Amino acid sequence: MCNKYIRIVPTLGVRILHDFLHKFKKRAKHPERYPWEERWGVAQKTLRALNRSFHMDIRVEGFENYENLVKDGKRALIVANHTSFLDPLILMSFINEPLLLVGKKEVEEMPFVGVAFKSIDGVFMDREDLKQSLKIILQCSSYLKEKKSSVLIFPEGTRNKDPENTLPADYHAGTFKAATRVGAPVLPIAMWGNFRGLKTKPDYKSLPIHIVFGKPITQEEYKDLSSEELAEKVRTWTVSQIERLKEADKKYFEMGEHKIPLRKRKRDVFVRYDFNEMKEIG
Repeated sequence: MCNKYIRIVPTLGVRILHDFLHKFKKRAKHPERYPWEERWGVAQKTLRALNRSFHMDIRVEGFENYENLVKDGKRALIVANHTSFLDPLILMSFINEPLLLVGKKEVEEMPFVGVAFKSIDGVFMDREDLKQSLKIILQCSSYLKEKKSSVLIFPEGTRNKDPENTLPADYHAGTFKAATRVGAPVLPIAMWGNFRGLKTKPDYKSLPIHIVFGKPITQEEYKDLSSEELAEKVRTWTVSQIERLKEADKKYFEMGEHKIPLRKRKRDVFVRYDFNEMKEIG
């Protein structure tokens, strides 16, 4: 596993080693000494550096759907398709409010990533252990009920190792009980291109990362659905959005956008985008 993700080390070099030894490690060991918001901010700075080093051109549609929930003081179960271990790191780079991140148990052993995950109170789910999985789901429900934070989880349970396959694996219905138990909204996200982060070609000056935040599904909308029906409803929406994003991705390369160095794009971490019109929006 170390060799698979070794590109992170030469890419960020001294920066990631410094942050790992002097920031993430001590915050993971003694989280009670540092406010959650501070720990999230520290991790976010490193992730933004990672995005720049990987030349990630992050384009996001519908981010206002998340922002409006925060503005209204609501917390949501955020569910997304999963094609790369970079998925939560990319989302963390531009979502400023701390989220409860749920990862599979293997994440805990990943070099650097596991410690960074712990430093922001990330939790690890063992899908093979029903009792432990239920405990994590109940913790997620508690966070949502108390409006402590939104929860980010990948309902496939593991990443799609064949990203060219548009169809995400079946979404685990039990995942959605974290929201339905307490009437919290479900916010779906569809992503495409994240898998390129560790496989980029040298001639790509920027790599497209396409993300769509859907409209939140409220308790009123899902109250008559079973967990299985809700899971399939979200997955169906995700598949339709991935098809859109694949078309946008194709146009990105046809237009030669990948030849424009990221440093020449006047933006911060991400840009708001309309994938139908293929243009940035204010």
